[in-house]
Amino acid sequence: MRKVLFRSVSVAASLFPAAALADEFSSQYGLALIHADAAYQAGYTGLNVNIGIVDTGITADHPDLAPNLSGYSLDGNTLAPVTDDLNGHGTHVSGIIGAASNGIGIGMMGVAPDAQLTALTIFDEDGGAEDDELEISVPRVYDYGLARGIEFFNNSWGSESIDPEDEEDIEEGRAYVLENMPEQLGAFRNAANRRAVLVWATGNDGESNPGLEAQLPLYFSELTSSWLAVTAVGRDGTITDYANWCGVAATWCLAAPGGGDDEDADGIYSTSNDGGYVRYSGTSMAAPHVTGALAIAREMYPNASATDLADLVLQTSTDIGAEGIDTVYGWGLLNIGNLVATGQAETASFPAQNVWAQADILDRIIDLTRRGQDLSGRATGDDILISTHGAHPAQPLEKRIVIQPIVADSRISGSGSQGGATSWSGGALASMELLRTGTGSLGAALGFTGSRVEAGSNRADVTGYHLAVFGAYDDERLFADAAAGFSAFRTHQTRKDIAGTNGTVLGGSGLSASSESTDFGGWLAARAGSSFETRAGALRPYLHGRLVHQWMGSYTESGAGVFDLSASADNVTGSTAGVGLNMRPHAADFGFATLHARLDIAYARAIGPDEYTREVQLLGSQLTGSTAELGRDIGMLGAGMELDFKDTGLSSSLGYSGAYRENAQSHVLGFKLSLRF
Repeated sequence: MRKVLFRSVSVAASLFPAAALADEFSSQYGLALIHADAAYQAGYTGLNVNIGIVDTGITADHPDLAPNLSGYSLDGNTLAPVTDDLNGHGTHVSGIIGAASNGIGIGMMGVAPDAQLTALTIFDEDGGAEDDELEISVPRVYDYGLARGIEFFNNSWGSESIDPEDEEDIEEGRAYVLENMPEQLGAFRNAANRRAVLVWATGNDGESNPGLEAQLPLYFSELTSSWLAVTAVGRDGTITDYANWCGVAATWCLAAPGGGDDEDADGIYSTSNDGGYVRYSGTSMAAPHVTGALAIAREMYPNASATDLADLVLQTSTDIGAEGIDTVYGWGLLNIGNLVATGQAETASFPAQNVWAQADILDRIIDLTRRGQDLSGRATGDDILISTHGAHPAQPLEKRIVIQPIVADSRISGSGSQGGATSWSGGALASMELLRTGTGSLGAALGFTGSRVEAGSNRADVTGYHLAVFGAYDDERLFADAAAGFSAFRTHQTRKDIAGTNGTVLGGSGLSASSESTDFGGWLAARAGSSFETRAGALRPYLHGRLVHQWMGSYTESGAGVFDLSASADNVTGSTAGVGLNMRPHAADFGFATLHARLDIAYARAIGPDEYTREVQLLGSQLTGSTAELGRDIGMLGAGMELDFKDTGLSSSLGYSGAYRENAQSHVLGFKLSLRF
């Protein structure tokens, strides 16, 4: 079977682009169609990624190609180095992949303008070859390329379209390849074993299935992960009349710009073998757009396997045509904008927001521990001012058991590229005084919380278990309290806002990535001040501070394939210090009970990082996500009313506390039930 190049007839070359084409980017309209500008803006140009171009050669002295030649080349027919391209097809394909950007607006630029280009010639100047010739040249050039570390091979050539309709046809196709292409098949299998990626044009017969080479995984499934088939769209982003559809290759196929059916007006503008530029149309021109995108992906993810990068290119394509993977466009239209989005910091923002949410829970536990035992003051009957039945002093040496259910709502605002998040929490803390003297007390607390963190469609469910110890001193003039605690969290995280899947097949299918982790937190908090009696009640100014340390456990996501994140164990420390004023009006006695009120106003300054971050890995590369800057200045407000049933030893209270920062707020509503014994 004769193999041919998938290019239509060319028009005459011109040394310079038309005047209306203002720069190298706009000269090649395919770049805008695949959003290649997103890569350049992010600093990705395919730098030093070596691409094997299995074709007719490369014109080595072309000004847009010479800077990017790798220094390697092989003519698979003669075993000589490649210095020219008498046909011109390989030169045009090479320019689409990696024509250099000269910065002066002359000519055009490639998808990956800093990629390295290696010419691997298998065709003569007429652009054709027979199977027996390719049985020799193809293994040679593939072995040569693989030995030099090439992972991506562009193949803008192949056989005519065939239509396997059933298993019998597939068996016949398999038998044909084994009989007529055994050496080529061996070369392809070797490349697949090395996890290289072979990009194939689907062909220009206007058929519903691609050429034989593009559909080889149908017959030999071991090739699937290393195969990409590419059909062509025109300037308007729809399939051209000449292009073979993805057909039976749909699951490893996508579309890219190949030039319109009117080649004179809408062909892809690229390098010519006479040193100038020319328009060609064909699936031969579509395939190198994808190969260039693989070079961008490799620069982004230097530690990923080439086959994972092929999956990434497929799965970030924009879903066009029929919804889902379809026989015309496969996964859809190549989208480098989506590809680049996978590596942006926003990918890791939700893990960072979970760190913030757990820190917020620890702050709430600190507040509950203090409030549970009324550590900053004594609620005795001696402070009664309004009474209809006389004072009923409480017993100072009575110990207390306190149960505090809570409901909390915390929010962090979005800022710039960081989105906002909300955390809702509920739970309870039970505490008990183990020792009480006339001026001091010691105790311990146990509690649990359940929290839901949401940011867009992302969600985390966090179960926390908390242990604390506390102590207080109060001689009616000076007071001090301190507490320490330890918490364990079990976090189940579900990410549904997967960066890079906007408008894709997977983005429309409810793709989600799930993980579980075990995290820990420890804290210290202290407060000290003095008390002044006034006609209205007690004023208690104080200094306060807290230190919170978090140990974030490792995790690996599942469910999203190449979009799954992993995270190593990490830790973070935060602290605050400030001043406050506690105000306690004289209590009101109602005979059966005494009503106490409190108001607490405080200020704190955050010390250390002003945002929460989390490092994660995607395809072996590290990404650092962060929340918005919370704001270092923190306003705090607490208020509550407590009703003490004097003859029963019971008391109950309802209270509110809030913390207010520039980009974060927290609100807690708590109920307290205590028993003296």
